[in-house]
Amino acid sequence: MKRKYIFIVFIVILSVALFMVYQIFFIPTQIIEDVNTSHIVRIQYNVDNTGKFIDVDNYDETKILNYLNTCNERRTLHKAGKYFLSDVTIEIIIRTDIGPKDILLGNINYSSYGTGTTKYEILNSNEVTTALLEILNL
Repeated sequence: MKRKYIFIVFIVILSVALFMVYQIFFIPTQIIEDVNTSHIVRIQYNVDNTGKFIDVDNYDETKILNYLNTCNERRTLHKAGKYFLSDVTIEIIIRTDIGPKDILLGNINYSSYGTGTTKYEILNSNEVTTALLEILNL
């Protein structure tokens, strides 16, 4: 009887621990959490998916940050690294309280705080890309 009780307690503790790990690491969060302290550093657009980017200079920063505040991302177990420029349609670099955040949209869809840091998968990335292209008039 005592073994059965210990086993049940162990299963309950393990379940709670796994649930907490899931909540901490994998629950979706906003791409931009604080629009008041975040600022866009640069936006680049890959015109014909060949890796030749043009800088986008004419944009409404508030509108873009407010939109990204409504979009979600989820932490992954992967680290940000090298990628092919032709895989990126839009690159947005945003200065946040944590540091510069790189948002890549196209064939790869994630954000990170630099090479070697954790990747965050952009959820509904096709919708996010389409909406940003519309906001940017591209």
